[in-house]
Amino acid sequence: MASERGINDALERGRDSGEWCLDPQTDELVAALIAWHDDQLRGAPLGVFADALERLERIRDER
Repeated sequence: MASERGINDALERGRDSGEWCLDPQTDELVAALIAWHDDQLRGAPLGVFADALERLERIRDER
């Protein structure tokens, strides 16, 4: 996936140079992915969030 490659490249550059930034193409891809994810969350019923929260709390409590 192009966005994953771009992020990995940015992480490597950041470790090597101390400059932490995405190249323009990766920035656009990541922005599109985040917008798509936000759209999905906006359309999810509240019950889905409640169920996910309960699962996370159970996992947390098992530790």
